[in-house]
Amino acid sequence: MTFEKILNDLSSGVLTPENAKALISGSDKSRKINYYAHIWEIKKDPLSDPELQELESIVNILQILYNSDAGSPISDSMFDDLQEILINMGIPRLTGSIEINDSEKMSHIYTNLRGTLDKVYYLTKDEPRTN
Repeated sequence: MTFEKILNDLSSGVLTPENAKALISGSDKSRKINYYAHIWEIKKDPLSDPELQELESIVNILQILYNSDAGSPISDSMFDDLQEILINMGIPRLTGSIEINDSEKMSHIYTNLRGTLDKVYYLTKDEPRTN
């Protein structure tokens, strides 16, 4: 299954985040993610259009998994590296537009968070405030 198919199935609800994580944690998919994380050490040419599309699918899948209970199969720093490659190739930074479930999210005054700050926990009025 390609990364594009995994992203499509994950976004449409055909695939759960846990199943998607299991699929991309396999050795061939992990190797491909690792390849992109170290792409500039491997080759000096810009990414081809199919490579760029595949990398964008990988980053979108990882963002969905990070925002879900499944968690990310890679480190935050590796995710940041993958996203920086996309930015350097002219693809804008993800802004949280790909979501599985946003019914529990609240709005805040800082709309342009960067990095892992977009996962800041919001306390509702009914939740106790400690520390």
